[in-house]
Amino acid sequence: MNGTLHLNDTHAHHDIELIGWRWDIVGGYLVDGICLLIAASIKIGYHHIPYLSSYVPESWIILESAYSLYDRNFFSNLATILLLAVIGTLMNVALIGGSLYACSSLNFFHEKIAFVEILIFATLISAVDPVAVLAIFQEVNVNKALYFLVFGESLLNDAVVITVYNTVSVFAGPKDLTFVDIIKAIASFVIVSLGGLSVGAIMGAITSLLTKCTQGVRVVEPLLVIILAYIAYVAAELFHFSGIISIIGCGLVQAEYARHNVSRKTFTTVFNIVKTLSSIADVIIFIFLGVVLIRENHVWDTLFVLFTTIFCVVYRFIAVFFLTFCANFYRRRKVNTAEKGSTTKVIVRCLNVQSQNGQNKFYELNEKLMDDSMSGIECILGSKTISYWVNKLRIYNDIYLKTLLIKGYKSYAKVVRDAYEKR
Repeated sequence: MNGTLHLNDTHAHHDIELIGWRWDIVGGYLVDGICLLIAASIKIGYHHIPYLSSYVPESWIILESAYSLYDRNFFSNLATILLLAVIGTLMNVALIGGSLYACSSLNFFHEKIAFVEILIFATLISAVDPVAVLAIFQEVNVNKALYFLVFGESLLNDAVVITVYNTVSVFAGPKDLTFVDIIKAIASFVIVSLGGLSVGAIMGAITSLLTKCTQGVRVVEPLLVIILAYIAYVAAELFHFSGIISIIGCGLVQAEYARHNVSRKTFTTVFNIVKTLSSIADVIIFIFLGVVLIRENHVWDTLFVLFTTIFCVVYRFIAVFFLTFCANFYRRRKVNTAEKGSTTKVIVRCLNVQSQNGQNKFYELNEKLMDDSMSGIECILGSKTISYWVNKLRIYNDIYLKTLLIKGYKSYAKVVRDAYEKR
């Protein structure tokens, strides 16, 4: 009888339904799909609303940005970019954090804030988002050197900020900071940054090695490129390294070596996939930011907001001009005052910032000739300046790394050389 009751109960719970409701099972996946659909719709609408793109620019995501950084102008300005991104960011964190802590100690705010908490806030507020600047630069077609100087600094600035934030947040507890803790924080910053870069470079190299063997199975090439970039991020985070710096390093290595191994269709596929993912992810990020901001437990402090704004503007101005002034001592092409001016297109044009159209092929060839000539003269004189070491790295890259990571590189180089000699 018990068996009969059990059987009847089973039938009662498994009646045939024409229409059901299983939100508890598939609801989360449906929400994810709707969010992606909304993001895609917003992107479509953005490009179909007249003049909207002229006033509201788009943004970038890390892997796509890393691919975009593969340009001679980026590497030629790398020292200045690192100076602004690393030293400039640390200066902003220290100056903004120190000034806000001094204001808090003087009871300018509603309540006193602990030094570590202010330092964490200063770290977050030191991140820059030059989307509007870069969009205007593209529209007025400024020279590539200035474009990649701002673009590269902004991307690496995000990586530095996240790394510093993860380092400083460890000390956001009741324990007081000591000198040993500061030394550990500095060492942690260096290890996290270099560790992330190393993991990314290794994954980029693995991508190049694997794509050397995919001539018969081109269909797996997009998967290899994207999944190894993802693994680079996750693997770096696994060891508490910087995943952002890791994916930047992976993207740069893939752009330098792996792109020569994959087919043209694969290159186009990867470009479109990364472009689509970055655009959708960018929209979703800002949607979530807007949702998080709508809360009832906000405490408005006018003086805190006012002082923060003033300190950000003043200290960033000081950092940019001071570090650019220092960088001009070793740069052959100086960064002039007009190129670090206002970001509005009217002011950019009024300041007569040099455009890319003004830099013709003769200018580019002349600059390359000067680089090679300086390297040759330094070798003859026995001098070892930055040009000497850059030339050494270029030779090492051509002889060893490209031969190892690019399929048929020697034969490819021979074909190019033969074609050049026949002219």
